[in-house]
Amino acid sequence: REWREWPGSRGLGDAGEDPSAAVLLIDALKENRSLLADAGRAAEASGSAMAECEAYRDRLAALVEPVLPGIASADLADVAAHAARIRDLLAVARTARQRRDALRDEIARREQEATAARAKALTAREEAAELTERVGMPDADAVLLALEAKTARVSAEEIAVTFEEIATEHTKLATRLDNDGRDSRMAELRLELAGLEERRGEALDRYAVLAIASSMMSRVQAYNEQARQPEVIRRASEVFSTITSGRYVRVAVPTAGEFRVFDADARSKTTSELSTGTAQQLYLALRIALIESLDGIGEGLPVFMDDVLVNFDPERKRGAAEAIDQLAYHRQVVLFTCHPETAALFAEVAPDRTELALGRC
Repeated sequence: REWREWPGSRGLGDAGEDPSAAVLLIDALKENRSLLADAGRAAEASGSAMAECEAYRDRLAALVEPVLPGIASADLADVAAHAARIRDLLAVARTARQRRDALRDEIARREQEATAARAKALTAREEAAELTERVGMPDADAVLLALEAKTARVSAEEIAVTFEEIATEHTKLATRLDNDGRDSRMAELRLELAGLEERRGEALDRYAVLAIASSMMSRVQAYNEQARQPEVIRRASEVFSTITSGRYVRVAVPTAGEFRVFDADARSKTTSELSTGTAQQLYLALRIALIESLDGIGEGLPVFMDDVLVNFDPERKRGAAEAIDQLAYHRQVVLFTCHPETAALFAEVAPDRTELALGRC
């Protein structure tokens, strides 16, 4: 009776009179209470974990919002993917920063080299001025110095040959005098020997003068080539870039062998690696730059060109026409062509030109 009343008072109904059933019921109640407690703790832990995930998402969004907007409202399930993407972006950024630092170091090194080169060029310019003053040619340019140096070298070589001939003859005569000192022609031979010795002395003096002059002119020529050449090559690079529509942007001076050209990505080719048309465009650019650099030399003389665009494709033919038109502002240019399309092109590029039609021969 007590057992039936006890379950009834707790809303369990009639649990029967079997005490074993009561034991099972009590165990079930305990297990239920334990499960409810575990569920509460799990719910609390889940809520805490959810809060931590949301806090992590908020911190992540605050850090990368300028770069990746919208993470603050992203689903928590996508946060891990966003974090992985951010890690990849950070790795790329670190690599870019390392490359930037390396480039800055390279720029600093190049600036130091440029400063040293400018100082060296200034010293060479002063030495060249002193040398040209010594040889009595203070206003000489590279072309005139090259001609003078060439003339001096030829004269020195001729004198050296003459000197060798005289020295050989002198040796023969000396031998003859030693072997035949009592000969009746001794007086004549001695007189001839004296004349040869005098000629040898004169040749030695002139050889010394010309050798020194040739050496000094060679040094002055080398300086003028170094001082003037960079300006010619810089201008040739600009003209070549105009002709090739920016395909090639720089021309390099070879220390020996072929010229080298560079494209916008710093890839280089030698002249033997260029097509026939491109090589001719390079040589045209070099000629135009050289003509423009010869200030005061033959400035009244015209420049004659005969169908220089014949091997160029239409795009580069236009670029070459524009370069020739720019040259015409410095020198009169007379261009011959038998191609009507070339004449039509210059009519577009240089509308103020003078066009003359010549009859067939």
